[in-house]
Amino acid sequence: MAERILYLVRHGQHDLANLDGDPLGGKLTPRGVEQAHLLTRHLLAIPLRVIHASSLRRTLETAQIVAKAFPDVPFHRTRILWECIPGLPEKPSAQFPPFSPQRLAEGKERAERVFQTYFKPARIDDKHELLVCHGNLIRYLVCRALGTPTAHWNRMEIANCSLSIVRVKSDGRCSLLSFNEQGHLPAPLRSFL
Repeated sequence: MAERILYLVRHGQHDLANLDGDPLGGKLTPRGVEQAHLLTRHLLAIPLRVIHASSLRRTLETAQIVAKAFPDVPFHRTRILWECIPGLPEKPSAQFPPFSPQRLAEGKERAERVFQTYFKPARIDDKHELLVCHGNLIRYLVCRALGTPTAHWNRMEIANCSLSIVRVKSDGRCSLLSFNEQGHLPAPLRSFL
């Protein structure tokens, strides 16, 4: 029976200041570029069939570094994988900024659309897909894959250029194979912003 293996990667560390005010966000920092290169080496043994990436700058730059090592693998950039707030956390902290109900509803709707689009069984052969996206989205997707309340998405930490792996079985059930894997990054290169 065919399985879909989804490799969920959070983008590398990026310039939070975004001094040029680009609506696509800040670029990767030198540390973020190095994180992406180390991640790429880690992924080389995987028979990737497709790379999907958020079209925000930090994610796109991370995915493009990976894609150079997989020149024959189709590469798709998409807005559906943009960062979002997939709903209010169960117990929002005081630092959690206020978001309009409309923005929260849009974030949850898009996050759910991502799950419905990518977390489905492979049709014929096993399929290995890379999704380069954002921390909040990955945490929501992991909650959905495990069948846990999605309001718990903020209970997990996820590092830059970390790898989380989900197997979607032929019957649609999901198994989390790894979360926030950072073994490919030496301690001085690990970051969460």
